[in-house]
Amino acid sequence: MHSFGSLLIGGRWSWDIWTPEGELKAQGQFPNGILTVGLNALLEAYFRTGTQPAAFYAGLIDETDYTTLAISDTMAVHAGWTEITDYSSATRPVWSPGAPASGLMTAPSAMEFTMSSSQTAKGLFMCTDSVKGGTDGTLWAHGLFDTEQLLQASETLKCYYEIEALNG
Repeated sequence: MHSFGSLLIGGRWSWDIWTPEGELKAQGQFPNGILTVGLNALLEAYFRTGTQPAAFYAGLIDETDYTTLAISDTMAVHAGWTEITDYSSATRPVWSPGAPASGLMTAPSAMEFTMSSSQTAKGLFMCTDSVKGGTDGTLWAHGLFDTEQLLQASETLKCYYEIEALNG
């Protein structure tokens, strides 16, 4: 019988909120869960005949009507949460990572959400579809702020995502 090693893979969000006057209002970080559909897409693209996604995009999870995150969530079906779409960009912000090093991949620049109206954010998600409120593409991961974040109109949430893979 063969003994197999383990692959540990996880992501982490870092974030900060800036007032329109350029003052830092809040900051933090939290881990995220990699979803079953995301792991399946990774295996399909790397080990079978699947296609690598062209890009990944960040989205905001709304605190309103939030009940839960589930490992089985997909872009089409995520009954426990909805997306905040009331920010100034026409699309979800794109994640532009650099090359991986020592099992870590991160982006040098922030993904930004400048709010069009006041909203309360519960968390963040990463997916392969740029359409705000869209239900296509693959939902890679999602996670929650330690506490809900009130984002006032004209404030900017800057978020950074990194993913790490380790031999376990």
